[in-house]
Amino acid sequence: MTNFRATTNAMPPPPLTDRLDSGELPALALDGLDYAPDPPIFTPRLTVVADGKVGGRAWFGAARRSSGGRTAANRLPSEVSYGEPGDGVFMTTYRSDRHEIRDR
Repeated sequence: MTNFRATTNAMPPPPLTDRLDSGELPALALDGLDYAPDPPIFTPRLTVVADGKVGGRAWFGAARRSSGGRTAANRLPSEVSYGEPGDGVFMTTYRSDRHEIRDR
């Protein structure tokens, strides 16, 4: 990953670094993420790619199991331009209504 930094909670990691090293754009490299097939939780997978520059950009990818009957993943890629050092973005693995943690 020449100019990018990446982290994920996926084990094994997706082929993200290979895709970035081959010149693929981060938003496209995040395509194909999937949730973990570990019932009953089906752990969502979160991945972040950052360009490492002050005032640069970061790409977030989330793959969660559908809340319907589908087995396909719901994928949400997001691009964030960050501001000053110390600014941050918070992305959670699970959803919560402040009383209960839900996996979908």
